[in-house]
Order: sequence, then C-alpha cells, then structure tokens
Amino acid sequence: MGPASTVTRRSISWGTFAIFASLAALAITAFAADALFKPFGIEGRSLVDNLGQLLAGVTGSAACAWKATRTVGKERRGWILLSLSAGSWSLGQVAWAYYALVLQVPIPFPSFADALFLAAGPFTVAGILSFWDAPRGTATRWNVWLDGLIIVLSLIFTEWALDLRTTVMAAITSTAPLVTAYLNPVYLSADILVGTVVILAIRRATHRHKGRMLLLLAGIGAAALSDSTFAYLSANNTYTAGDVIDTGWVVGYLMVALAALWPVSETKVRIVNAPVDTWQLALPLTTVVVAAVTCLALAFSGNDLDGVMTAIIGITSILLTFRVITANRDAVAMLMKSLASEGNLAEVIARAPTGFVRINTEFGIIDANPQFSALLAAVDEQLIGSPITRYFSPEEGRRFVDLLQALRIGTVNAVDSDSEAHRTDGSVVWLHWSATVVRDEAGDRDDYFIAMFEDTTSRHDSEAAAAASLGLMQRLNSLKTDFLQSVSHEFKTALMGIQGFSELLLDTSELNVQEVKSFAADINRDAVRLDRLVTEMVELDRTESGRADLRLAAVDLNALVRREVDVLRALPEQPVIELHLDPALKPVPGDNAKLSEVMRTLLTNAVMRSPATGVVTVTTAAEAAGASVGVKDQGVGVRAEFDDRLFGQDDLYANSPIRKLVGTGLGLGIARQVIQLHGGRLWVVRTREGGSEYHFTLPITWRDRIAAAPRPSAPSAVAS
Repeated sequence: MGPASTVTRRSISWGTFAIFASLAALAITAFAADALFKPFGIEGRSLVDNLGQLLAGVTGSAACAWKATRTVGKERRGWILLSLSAGSWSLGQVAWAYYALVLQVPIPFPSFADALFLAAGPFTVAGILSFWDAPRGTATRWNVWLDGLIIVLSLIFTEWALDLRTTVMAAITSTAPLVTAYLNPVYLSADILVGTVVILAIRRATHRHKGRMLLLLAGIGAAALSDSTFAYLSANNTYTAGDVIDTGWVVGYLMVALAALWPVSETKVRIVNAPVDTWQLALPLTTVVVAAVTCLALAFSGNDLDGVMTAIIGITSILLTFRVITANRDAVAMLMKSLASEGNLAEVIARAPTGFVRINTEFGIIDANPQFSALLAAVDEQLIGSPITRYFSPEEGRRFVDLLQALRIGTVNAVDSDSEAHRTDGSVVWLHWSATVVRDEAGDRDDYFIAMFEDTTSRHDSEAAAAASLGLMQRLNSLKTDFLQSVSHEFKTALMGIQGFSELLLDTSELNVQEVKSFAADINRDAVRLDRLVTEMVELDRTESGRADLRLAAVDLNALVRREVDVLRALPEQPVIELHLDPALKPVPGDNAKLSEVMRTLLTNAVMRSPATGVVTVTTAAEAAGASVGVKDQGVGVRAEFDDRLFGQDDLYANSPIRKLVGTGLGLGIARQVIQLHGGRLWVVRTREGGSEYHFTLPITWRDRIAAAPRPSAPSAVAS
C-alpha cells in the first residue's frame, strides 16, 4: 500500500471493536452449541445452520463494503473484492438453504450453490493481492515465488496426508462426470491457493495491515478446515447437513468482518518502512513445520509415504535449498552494503569540519572524531574516558549536564546551546553544540548521547564587539547631543548679550556717552567670550589631531604655579589658595605658555566650584620619572559618570573630544590634550569632603615624554 494519504477517514475505536468481537464470539459459541446439542431438534438445527451461515457471510460482506467507503485507491478495491467474495458465498448459501428449507430435497452435488461457493475464491485472491505491500527486507520478487511454491507444496503435503489423497482417489475411481468427481479436490485446491496468497501478503505487510491480514488468515484457515472436513466426509458419503463442521464457515466470515473493522492508529498508518518482524519472516516456514509434523505423525503411526508425498518432499527440499542460498546471498549483500555505508559514515564523521562525540550516561566521553580533539587541543588518549564537564567551568558543566538530563527524561528531543570551553593548552574557545539521546531497541533505556560541537569563537567575539560598539555608539550619540546643547548655550548666551545691547543702541536716541561706553563694554565682553570659545574649539581640534606645536624650554613649575596663583589672588572675592610646593622640584621640558594655560584652567575651575569661604590647595611634588601638580577644591565634585568619560584610560572612546568636554567646558578638554602632548597624564578624583582634586604629571626629560606619549606620532616640538 501507499502512504498514509490513502486513508480518508478514521477507523473505529478499540472499544467499539471489542464490542463487535464479543458479539462475534457469542454468535460462534451459540452456533457451535446448537450444532452439538440440537436443542431445537433436527428441523430447528437445519434452520439455525443455514441462517447462521448466511448471516455470517452477509455480515462479512457488509463489513467489507463499509470499510471500502472509508478508504481510497487500491485498498478500496481490495475491500470491494472481499465484499464480493463474501457476497458470492452468501448467495451460494441462499441457494443451499433454498434446497434444504424451501424445497426440502437432497441438495444436488454439484449445484448452483457450489458454483457460487467456488466463485468466492478468485474474488478473495484478487482482494488480498490489492493489499500487497511493497517488498521489504529480502522479500524480492524471486524470493516471493520461491516462498509461494514452498507454501503450496507444504500445504498440499499436509492436505494430501489428511484428506486430499482420499478425495483424489475417490475422484479417480468415480464413474460420475468429471465435474462431480473432482469438485471436492477443487474446493481443497482453492483453499490452498487462498491460504498461500494470504501468508505471502502477511510476509510483506506493513504495520497498518498486519492485524487485519492475520484475522483474514485465521478466518480462511477456519473455512478451509470446514472445506477439508466436508470434502473428506463427502468423499466417504458420511457428511450430514448441520454437522458441527459448519461452524468453521461461520467463524471464517465473522473473522473477515472483524478484519474489516480492525482499528488502525494514525501512528501505524504513517509507519511504512519499518523493519520486517521476525515472525513475518518465519511465517512461510511454519507451513513446512506443519508438513514435517504431519510426516512424523505418519511415520510413528506406521503409515508409509506414497509417491506423491515423497515427490513433494524432494521438490520442497530443493526449493528450500535455493531459498536458503538466495537468503544468504541477499543477507551478505545487505551486510556488505551496511558495512560500506558504516565505513562511509565513519569517514564522513572523521573528516567532518564539526566535532562529533559520543557521551555515556555518566557523561564520560566514549569516542570522538579528530575535529573534536582539535577543538579542545587534546589527544584521543586524554579524551576517551574523561568526563566532558572537565572542559567547562563548574557552572557551565552543571548547565551542560542539566540539558542532557532533560534529554534523558524526555522533556525535549534535542538540545543546543553555546558554552565557553577551556582547552588543554589553557586557552578558551566558544563552542556551539547540539545533542540528542540514543536509546536501545526497546526504547526504555538510554544507551548514549551524541553531541556535535562547532567553534564559534570568532562569531561570539564579533557579536560581542558589535553589541559593545552599538552601545558605545548610542552613548556617543547621547554625548554629542549634550555637547551641542552645551556649546549652543554658551554661544546663545554671548549672542543674546550682543544682540540685546546693540538693539538698545539702535532703538534709543537719548543715550549719554557713559551709557554707550557701558553697552559697548558689554558687547565687547560677549564678543571676547565668543572669540574665546571659537579659539578654544580650534585649539582643541589642533591638540586632538596632533597638529599643535610645542615650544619647549625648561619650565620651573613652582614659579609657574606662583605666578598663576598671584593673578587669581589679585581678583576680588576669591577663596583662599594655599600652596604646598616641593622645593626639590627640578625644571621640566615643556611649553611655558601652554602649561600656564593648563594651570590657569585648573585654578579657574577650582575657584569657580569652591564657595567664597572655601580653600583651594595647590601642591607640587618631585617624582622618580618627573613632576606632579595637584589642585584640590572644596566645591561640588565632578559628576561620577563624567569622571571616566574625561579621564578614564580604559575607555575605548576616552580620546573622543565630545567625551572630554561635556559638562566641563572646553578648557579641561584642552588642558588634558596639552598634558598628553607633553607625555604626561591628567586625571581627577573626588575627595571625601565632596570636592574634586585634579592631578597631572610631566616627565622629567623629553625622552621620557616620547616614551610616555599616547600617540604613535608625536606633534612637532620647537625648542626656544
């Protein structure tokens, strides 16, 4: 039969089938009891006998017709033919009952009923052939013919020993017409043919047809037993109507009905290429066993084998020899093909670019291909027998085991994940792996796990870098927005002053010289502020790109600090500035003007943040590699999130000008770049009191500056 698509409607349930089977068993029991005990007398027995056989045949025909409406294709044709077979037999029983019950005359032999009985045979054979499944295993066409001949000869031998020899001899010695004389042997021959076809069909049957084919075989066997007994008794003129042997026909056609009603699950409908069961392979040989048992029974009972039986034994032995040879040849061919496939599979796994490994239920490595060994930088001797969890961290190993345990209990059919593995050489590799469980043939015990590993380190690193870059770009975009807002605020503040005072000058006609000078001073102050912002932005760009020039000279940092502090002290309402200068500090090479600007920026920033009563502390100190300067205030500390943005050394975008400026003005960004140009470092820390403490260092020699420079190509330096 073809795939599951041939079934158009669902079959009945097992509960419904059990009800029909129980009713059939009750009917058979009642029929047999009536035949044995005849509670209704001879006339009642004749009525029950004829009507019982008729109802059994009609039931079988109706069940097959119903099944035909539930199927399509070849299967529908098969059930229609079986329905016609049972229907033909039922019509024959109608004719038989007509003679017995209506006419009440001896039933002629042969009669119209016999013709209808025999017509059922071809319909049965054609119907069973419609269920002929594609060959499986060693069931090739040549082997089917051999099996068929062996089955036929074995059944003929058994029938010959039981009753076929009697009926044939009676036909040979009979003076009746040939049709009459050989009708009983024809009945027996038809049963042998039908039985052979059913056995061969079961040999090739798939899961969906096994049950119903066995029921058909049982039904045909019961009917054949009645046919054989009827032929034997008829040949000896000892058959009487209503005999208990008639029960076989009732059993046979009720079995046919149950075969049509046999439930088939959707799972079995889909199973087409399942392996052949052992009992299916042995079924054709059971007829040989039956013939052998018959032969032994004849020998022990003192009966000799005649020429026909001896010939059958000889021919069957030859056929069995050929069958064994062909079976062995096919088995060897399949074995060689299996070994070749196994070798090809092993070669594919060995050369696969992916690591394959078998893991036992204790999570130890059974075997692995070379690629898996290469992934973990281990040799096979190290891998085999070792727990696979040794190559993971404890936490990752527990997760790996938990996922495999889910496979064992059947929660999932397959698992896959990514894990960080530790190779034997100490390096780390990211692996994407998937695993499935292999169970024994019974399906109730786990044999081992099969896992496949792939090196995804590059992909993992790329994804991590991409995620980090995306996050940094988003943060950078936010910083850019903050920078633009900060700069635009500075520019708008200056422009508003210039615009407002200039509008007053334009719109007001009565202004004295003092007022004009005051407005002009405000306009000039805002213009200077704009000029300073633009100059600082240009200077920042120059220092950032390395295009700023340094005029190097020996700079006395102590004198520089005093000079800038004195300037601030001269201004009104300034906080106290304390100096703690190291007298041992030696001059350092640097640009005096730019370093003065750095010091001025730090002092201005500290003064601006400190309250009027606060204290700003400036310190200098000599270090082994140079000099350090610190400016500490008591004002509002630098925002924590800005600290790393401006001065963090581990930040990928620490050198971005936007990251250096937001929230601090341009001066600190320029100061940081100037210090870096000198080979030093500028950073800030928050004090316990809540203020900020800026520090910068400078190398003691220009060579140290070259070594400490953060850029590979230093800007030009001009000595003065």
